[in-house]
Amino acid sequence: MTFRSLDLKYIYDNENDNIFEDLFNPLLSNSISYKRGVGYFTSSWLEMCMDGLLKMAEEQGKIILVTSPHLSEMDWDAFRLGTEAKKNNIVYQTLAKQVENLRLNMTSAKLTILAWLIADGLLEIKIAVPKNNRGDFHDKFAIFEDSNGDKVALHGSLNDSEKASYNGEGVSIFRSWIPGQEGFVEGHETRFDKSFIQNSSFYHVYDLPEAIQIDIVKLKDNKPRPYKLPVPIKKLQFKLPKHITLHEFQSQAIDNWFANDGKGLFEMATGTGKTITSLAAASKFANEQNSSFILITVPFNHLIEQWEEEVRMFGFNPLVRKDTTSTWISQLRTKIFDINKGLRTNLCIITTHDTGASEEFLKLMETVKAPFLYIADESHYLGARKLSRLLHPNFDYRIGLSATPDRWFDEDGSSKLRNYFDKTVIDLPITEAVEKGFLTPYRFYPKTVTLTDTEYEQFQSFTQKIINVQNDKNLSISERREKVHQLLILRSRVVNKAEEKMTLLETLLKEKIERVGLSNIQHTLVYSPFGKTNEVVKMLANLGIRAHEFIYTVSNQKKMELLEQFGNGNIQILVAMKCLDEGVNIPATKEAYFLSSTTNPREFVQRRGRILRKYKNKKEAIIYDFYAVPPTSNWGEDAGAGLLKREIPRFAEFAEGALNKFESREVILPILGAYNLRHIIDLKPWDAYRMMQNEEGSDQNGEL
Repeated sequence: MTFRSLDLKYIYDNENDNIFEDLFNPLLSNSISYKRGVGYFTSSWLEMCMDGLLKMAEEQGKIILVTSPHLSEMDWDAFRLGTEAKKNNIVYQTLAKQVENLRLNMTSAKLTILAWLIADGLLEIKIAVPKNNRGDFHDKFAIFEDSNGDKVALHGSLNDSEKASYNGEGVSIFRSWIPGQEGFVEGHETRFDKSFIQNSSFYHVYDLPEAIQIDIVKLKDNKPRPYKLPVPIKKLQFKLPKHITLHEFQSQAIDNWFANDGKGLFEMATGTGKTITSLAAASKFANEQNSSFILITVPFNHLIEQWEEEVRMFGFNPLVRKDTTSTWISQLRTKIFDINKGLRTNLCIITTHDTGASEEFLKLMETVKAPFLYIADESHYLGARKLSRLLHPNFDYRIGLSATPDRWFDEDGSSKLRNYFDKTVIDLPITEAVEKGFLTPYRFYPKTVTLTDTEYEQFQSFTQKIINVQNDKNLSISERREKVHQLLILRSRVVNKAEEKMTLLETLLKEKIERVGLSNIQHTLVYSPFGKTNEVVKMLANLGIRAHEFIYTVSNQKKMELLEQFGNGNIQILVAMKCLDEGVNIPATKEAYFLSSTTNPREFVQRRGRILRKYKNKKEAIIYDFYAVPPTSNWGEDAGAGLLKREIPRFAEFAEGALNKFESREVILPILGAYNLRHIIDLKPWDAYRMMQNEEGSDQNGEL
């Protein structure tokens, strides 16, 4: 049974209930963890809660009890005036007297269960005394947790004593799975941890001295345990979902990763199952450990929900968060304490790269004592200066996921990544994935758009400014790099926003509507130029097409709704800039129009991957890519050659894996011939990278 199966009321009181019998025993019987803060505790409580304690002990549930010492007036005066060493001694002497009283006054059964709970490490007792030297620890609250991770918090006037069952007492109940109550549960657990587990600003908190523990354990007097410990059975807690069968290359990737001491890059084409492969490895890893900690970080908030869904399919119960709110940090700190103390055997965290790289989060990660596996989704982001803090030496086991792990024009970042994850343990490029049937075959239609005279003049102007900045000896290297970077972005936007792109997109869609009918326009993406998504949506609406923006200002919940509507055909076209680049699972997509251009293979390879995922009745995918070229009157000029050199590697990458590879080349060859550049028709991105390293510069952030 679990907490949800219990018929719990909101309030229990002694007028209407037997609180210990009706509430404590059922909760303890189904708990794996019980945290109790109570100002007054006596051994009679053990007898009243015996049934629940025995069942909890049989499941090896863990109890943390914080209570107040019963100090005499003389001891209390000495405590207030004493040094820390003297205070510890007073607590010890007081507890020693109480242990003797236990021996003299407790029944044999109560002595035995108390002694065995402490001997087996199932009961941890702490003593709390306010630092103000005036008050008492007088609070009464508790947090129970079951095997599903559900929690119940109690708060009220009830002490743990027989007399409490005769007093006019009551407690309020809060359940973590009831909307509106989860904040109360989290608040009480945070308060417990902050007051009694962390360094409290209000209480002196003392662990039960080892000598006292030994004295209590002796009270069992060779009597057998009053409960049976579970027989250790090695079974897989985490496993591959029944509906998933790993491909041979995925199984090989996992074997290679284990053979490489749990380190490695999964360099797999978008759509070939990097997530599933990493979680299959994580499941095997967790099953081989007595306890395990798994951290997963992702680049964007909307990917957290996607990862959470798949993580749960493998049997994990993840803690997810998109920011470092104080409530979540407290909750995380509590769970880390639990796994370090053996109160849980696995903890899985999913958050963003930004949150993971925060100083507060990383300090918490350093406190984890369980074997630590770090999975970095789209790991190429971690080469950036701030995010590289996630390349933490304490994370002993590591998986980096990326179709394109090397960073564009960032040798240092690429080197940091490869050194950290050690090596590529699986390399599956997109062309091989298509050939082997793991991805959908596609046809590629390059379309040229001519820059207007004004646009071409702007392009040339920015090019000259870039050259001038690079030659400016009055600027430092970092200043030159920053200015060039900004100019490259501005120049790229001239190309991205070329007027003819919108006109050509409208023409292509009108022709398709005439050819197949308006209702057959569906499962289509348009990658819009910067700041043009709204304009594109309006143009599509004028054609009668149901379209919607998919950009960063759209909430995550709305994005999920849009993807569902896109999948069932209610939305025919999604218009995006970058939000669909990485991680978003939209396998229904059959056609895409790339209006925005980029020289960064990380972006255009990811975009192509979005289109090629396998889907029912999807035999082929179609990609239209728009290439800006100089006005005909300017063909042959150096500035135009520079533009083509940056556009062609994307063409070469797309054309190589296409069903119509040679047909697509016929569109580009005449233009290259005018510049005597026919030899670069097959120039792939990383070949171009090496060629451009010594030229006027390139963009590291995918704006070109």
